[in-house]
Amino acid sequence: RRLGGGGSGGSSGNSTKTIKSIKGKDAVDPWWERLPGGWMNPICCWWRVKQKGPYTRYYINHVNHLSKIVAFSMKEVLPLQMVAFVGQVSVLLDKGLRPKITNENWWSIRYYAIFAFINLRRILGILHEQRPVAFNKEELELYELLFKPNQFSPRQFNTLKDLGEWRLANNTNIVEPGQQIRELLVVVSGQCEVTVGGQRANIIRPGDFVGELEFLSVDKGGRQPESESDSEMAVVAKGVVRYLVWSFEVLDNFLYVPRNKQIALKLEAVIAKDIANKLLETEIKTGGTNRVDEVDGFQL
Repeated sequence: RRLGGGGSGGSSGNSTKTIKSIKGKDAVDPWWERLPGGWMNPICCWWRVKQKGPYTRYYINHVNHLSKIVAFSMKEVLPLQMVAFVGQVSVLLDKGLRPKITNENWWSIRYYAIFAFINLRRILGILHEQRPVAFNKEELELYELLFKPNQFSPRQFNTLKDLGEWRLANNTNIVEPGQQIRELLVVVSGQCEVTVGGQRANIIRPGDFVGELEFLSVDKGGRQPESESDSEMAVVAKGVVRYLVWSFEVLDNFLYVPRNKQIALKLEAVIAKDIANKLLETEIKTGGTNRVDEVDGFQL
């Protein structure tokens, strides 16, 4: 009995010590309470994270899954990538701040660091693209007249505009009879008259191109088929005409760079619409009443 009682007492004492040690392990150290701000102090929060792990204290392991659910329900690219970035950073915190980082955790940290870096670059790129661009009066008129309805962003138009040269003509020939066209022109203000053999063939209004057929025939190397030197076509400015000019060579070198593919596709759609409208005006003689509103899926 004595042995049994002693054993029972010893067992009870050990159990009490174990319970106290467990409670002592989970209890908050006194120095935490003495820190300014208490639980809100960054040092206190960091110590809790290192001791217990954010996956047990703050449920950070759920943030990535919730971020995916929210991101996949979004339509806008920028908010989607920002939410996805938050989820990827939460994985880095969850795996990287554990008391013991396993080999599996290290692989998760590496892969999600790459994902987060790619997403961050895309977010910064979109923010850079959406920065406001300042236009003067003529540039703004051209953008709103021709490029904005054809899905050009302000920065895309600004990039394309900077490749060109502004010119002014006053009752002079913009294209001489028999001249080989090596530039793409778009009229911003005023009107031009296209003549063939001295007879009026068409009218070029603001937003219309000159040299678009020749531009489409340019090869990637910048070479252009030789045009007939005896051509009688001329483009004459009727009054004061302000227009923007791009060299075929400059445009060719710019548009065939892979990162400029979107601008190239949009510009080709604008030119295709312009050609279609001119054909309607010339052959059907509608005077622009049946203008084309959509080309290759682009709303115009």
